[in-house]
Amino acid sequence: MRSLIYLVFFFIPLMDSIAAGPADLIHKVAEKSTDKNLNIKEFFPVDSLKEMHKDDQYYQLVETGGGDLVAYAFASSAYGRYEAFDYFIIYDLELTIIKVQVYKYRSTHGGAIAGKRWLRQFSGHKGDELQYGQNVQAVSGATISGNSIVNDARRASRLMESAEKKLSH
Repeated sequence: MRSLIYLVFFFIPLMDSIAAGPADLIHKVAEKSTDKNLNIKEFFPVDSLKEMHKDDQYYQLVETGGGDLVAYAFASSAYGRYEAFDYFIIYDLELTIIKVQVYKYRSTHGGAIAGKRWLRQFSGHKGDELQYGQNVQAVSGATISGNSIVNDARRASRLMESAEKKLSH
């Protein structure tokens, strides 16, 4: 009986949070980061196909009620030394990074790149400015994962610029 109670109160909510896709998590984090009630809407920028990965997802974050566009978000996966990890980036309307979050890191090595403190370095930068070991500190034991997320953030920023231009015309 006791194990059933543990299952109901601990395991099922855990499975629910694991099953939630990036859109749900992006929505929560974006509302917290912007202090606004937002709706999230996925879009597909057709012009960017040559650089896109199959895991790439694009979102617009629109203020509830007024419908004003507040931010963009990009979710994808990148590869560490052994396995892929999933992350998202929230951008302001000028495509400056507001927040980067690694929401699923599968490998036993390199997990330091998922830390909030390390990821804070991305905030306030345009993606094309990021350089691992220069304006983004290198992480001991996570060189491959660190390089990977920095390179992918640059790729994501190029894709978001292309998508934003298409949306604004």
